[in-house]
Amino acid sequence: RLDLADAVFEPDSTEIRPHWLPSLSRLMEKLVEAPSVLRLAYLADVEDADLVEDRLNTTRKEIQRRWRDLDCCYTLEIETEIFWRRGRPADKGVFK
Repeated sequence: RLDLADAVFEPDSTEIRPHWLPSLSRLMEKLVEAPSVLRLAYLADVEDADLVEDRLNTTRKEIQRRWRDLDCCYTLEIETEIFWRRGRPADKGVFK
């Protein structure tokens, strides 16, 4: 499982902050050890729901790209889930 949140990304962006990139490298090292299913779990708060989805998709694609580059021994399954801290996405403008 890889836990994600707003702090992992550049503000209002799908770009992962540079200091989090080594975590992806360590993740890849662990994934090659044994067949696994990777779950990307995003803890969202007041982010826009579309941005959260875009961040998950971008992260999934980056992991898939790195996995292909490793040319490893099994098909990596990736699941995604979103946990909203307040139970649901914030209405636009309510928490800003």
